[in-house]
Amino acid sequence: MALLRAEAIRTLAYGSIGATYALVGDRFANPVIILKIYNDTNANLYFSYDNVVNHEMLPPNGFTLLDVRANKENRSALSFSEFTGISVKRLGTPTAGSVYVSCYYQKG
Repeated sequence: MALLRAEAIRTLAYGSIGATYALVGDRFANPVIILKIYNDTNANLYFSYDNVVNHEMLPPNGFTLLDVRANKENRSALSFSEFTGISVKRLGTPTAGSVYVSCYYQKG
């Protein structure tokens, strides 16, 4: 039987978010199938899956939720690879808050 498991939440405080990409916590330890990125700061922020390209822009108190296996006929075919990391950099300058990354994987 397959089980849904969660990795520890990753966080980065506003003071560590600069003009260049900073990794939010650790890289994934498992292939991730559900990913939530939440911007709890008071500024627009860019997020990247490769530490180079701007992939997501989240406004203050915005989030993105990616369920990469939703609506797939073959639910075992797609995931974020282990060792992927989520990075963040400022678009505006945050003066409060943090960013959070939650991720879930399949065991078994």
